Amino acid sequence: MAQDIPDENFSKSYIFDKKLDRTTPSLLLPEGSIVEGLNIGRPHSVPVGWERRGGTTRFNTTPIASAQVKGVFQCINPEHDIQAFYAQCNDNVYTGNTVPPSTTSSFGSLIYSLDSGTSPLFGMKINDDMVWAGTGNTPFAHSGNSAYPDAFYVKHETGNTIYVDGYDKVRNNRSDTNILLPQHSGASEFAYIGFRRRLSGFSIDLVPGVTNTMASGLTIAALRNGSFIGVSNLKDGTASPSGVTTLYENLGHISWDASTEDDPYLLPGTKDHMYWYRAGVTADVTNGILAYQIKVNDRCEDITNLWSKLYWLASGCLKSTVTGFVDYSGEVTDGTDAEYAELDNLATTQALYIGFTNKTFGLNVKLVPGETNVQTQGHVRIYYWNGGNNNWTEITGTTNDGTSSNGYPLTQSGVIQWDGQSIQEDERTLGGFVLPLYWYKLQWSITMPASVQVWEVAQLEKPDTIPPFPDYDFVVEYNGRAVWGPGHEFKMGLDFSQEGYPHVMNGPKAGSTGNIFPGIPTCMAHLHSYALVGGIDFVAMMEGKVPGRFDEYRVTNNVGVVAPHTLLIIDDGIKIFSQTKQVNAGIFMSHDGIYMAEMVAVKVSQPIADYWDTGSTPYIEPEYMDDSYAWINYQTKCVHFAVPMNVNNSSTKQTTLNYEIVYNYVLDEFYDLHKRAYPASCGAAIIGKDNQKMAYIGDYSGTVYRTNTGNSDNNTIIEHYLKTSDIMTLAGIKPDPLNYSTLLNAVKVKAKAQAVGNIEVLFYPDGAESGSTPTGSGGNTISMINSGSGYAQGKLKTGQGGILAETHAMRFRSGVSTAELNTNMQIYGFTIDARPEKATDGP
Repeated sequence: MAQDIPDENFSKSYIFDKKLDRTTPSLLLPEGSIVEGLNIGRPHSVPVGWERRGGTTRFNTTPIASAQVKGVFQCINPEHDIQAFYAQCNDNVYTGNTVPPSTTSSFGSLIYSLDSGTSPLFGMKINDDMVWAGTGNTPFAHSGNSAYPDAFYVKHETGNTIYVDGYDKVRNNRSDTNILLPQHSGASEFAYIGFRRRLSGFSIDLVPGVTNTMASGLTIAALRNGSFIGVSNLKDGTASPSGVTTLYENLGHISWDASTEDDPYLLPGTKDHMYWYRAGVTADVTNGILAYQIKVNDRCEDITNLWSKLYWLASGCLKSTVTGFVDYSGEVTDGTDAEYAELDNLATTQALYIGFTNKTFGLNVKLVPGETNVQTQGHVRIYYWNGGNNNWTEITGTTNDGTSSNGYPLTQSGVIQWDGQSIQEDERTLGGFVLPLYWYKLQWSITMPASVQVWEVAQLEKPDTIPPFPDYDFVVEYNGRAVWGPGHEFKMGLDFSQEGYPHVMNGPKAGSTGNIFPGIPTCMAHLHSYALVGGIDFVAMMEGKVPGRFDEYRVTNNVGVVAPHTLLIIDDGIKIFSQTKQVNAGIFMSHDGIYMAEMVAVKVSQPIADYWDTGSTPYIEPEYMDDSYAWINYQTKCVHFAVPMNVNNSSTKQTTLNYEIVYNYVLDEFYDLHKRAYPASCGAAIIGKDNQKMAYIGDYSGTVYRTNTGNSDNNTIIEHYLKTSDIMTLAGIKPDPLNYSTLLNAVKVKAKAQAVGNIEVLFYPDGAESGSTPTGSGGNTISMINSGSGYAQGKLKTGQGGILAETHAMRFRSGVSTAELNTNMQIYGFTIDARPEKATDGP
């Protein structure tokens, strides 16, 4: 039997310098550990002490709609002074009225309507566009409402038909690089503005010194079905405000009503396949008016797959004769004019057939110099194979023959172009080709002269703009390209755009990786010069900067990304994988925890592993954990995971995201749970106009908030607490502390003083499940009110008789009563007054 010991009163202090750990048996944790917390974090990310998390402030005081905000996004383009702020809500995308951190009444304007039930979008700035993709909707894009044109030409009425290329003249803010604008009215002198999406206007800056003084007006026409048609509701901001319209009298903004009838087209004589707008004047204007900068206003709309400007050589070339076909496939694809297809004396009943593996809306025809048609005028007729009617069908509508000059077809090398979107051609075999191709038949209205020789034929690959663009679940920028997933044809792969052009998904520099991954990708994040690609049961690394070098490196074989919107890249240096080397790394939620990954994956969530155990309470609802959403707060160096936390362990499913798991990646520790008055359904790091990088969230009621600001959740009190591990109070005092009970008499906290507020203390003797309050008359609170010192001075007595136990744990809580609205329990440690009461019975 162990002997009773003399009365030895003592005091002992504990500093909160250890991490949260919910899973290790409490008694085995080192002093200073905590086992539970709500709405707490480390002060300034220093690993000593705990404090209440920051508050939230509404960005929009009026909800967008009574619906979930599924995503918030930002597009920054310093060149155009763009800081566009977007929100996905109620099956729409809205752009903000103001730039954070400013607040607004209504969020902003609806700019795009989604298909009903579209999943939370993935959005990313790629080159000059904000690009989105999500399950259930066609990918779409927006510039932020201001961008330089993708093409700008001026055609002057001087007898020559060549465009003056102003691309490099109007895409900067320098007045010494400029282009002469059209001066004369008429049928051939115009400026042409091309862009990758439909436009609703443009602004123009004129070189000072010469402005128009002649009465004139402006015409704007959009290219529709191969012809230029005047736009509606044209407003000319460059005109004089006086009664007489004087075009180009000053710089200004020109606008019109955008129309879905505008069609993409290859402007004849150029390689630019885009939406075209033609500007002209109604009467001659002053000579010498120069423009040095033009910015267009684009619609936020579905992406159109435009031609890459890169040619594919023909897969087949046949000439029909009275006895059959002559195969010239090798001659027109060998890259030299020493060999060629002979069209000498080709009759009007005969034809040249060109075949490709992809559909075509134009042919680049190269003629041997000196072997061209200069004798006979005529025109070309183009046919495609119509599988439905099982015949050759002539292409009607506007056709531009770039090989023709002054009515002589095949007199020069050039592009023969037609409206490819108005036809639906089919593959077929022809003339000994067993592989089906898309064949196009060219016949001329004349018999060709004695010597016409074609040495190369290449195609303008027709983009699949019907439907406008393949549906993808996500999009990521990868080494200057848009990478889309999962692949349209190869589902265990990814599709990629041409470099620099997220809207170009055709040509030799765009394509697919093929099925290189072990499963279907659901998300991707760019890390260094490679990327992490996640699926439900794998994580892989995509390597290679250019097509042909894309490859897959397996990171995990069984651990996957259960929630696609939790895969993030941490750009701050971390030491998870090395004690000496800091690296950037990915982080994501899997079925059994949270992992960080670079070349390997490491589970970091062992201290909170019970949240993935449905046998404990609370736990993450398995059925809905794939809806979880993560974002980074760079101010606090934390990753927030909004999760559906079932806190009742009942048959009722938790279907929405109601709590946040918070991980500090610098300190490699979890802050346990955050619970907001308005639970977050999504979040993102946003750069404000004050150059601060802030975390913004959306809720389930159509409101967007800034986090980590203020002392309340939009004037709702923030309850916050922490619970200590079980403490052997005699550890270090007695040689065998487990054989003693101690009588706890008082607790004093080391906490920063506040203007208002108390710390409520509950006691958990000997591992009790429920906390108890002291029996004394002093209650169970310690005041934090400033009494002339920087620290709270209060002391809590446990009452007559104290609290007798072998181990003691305590919960410190604040932010409970309405009087504590702005209270912050910034607590660094505590001191106990106790004495050994008796020795426990031995064997």
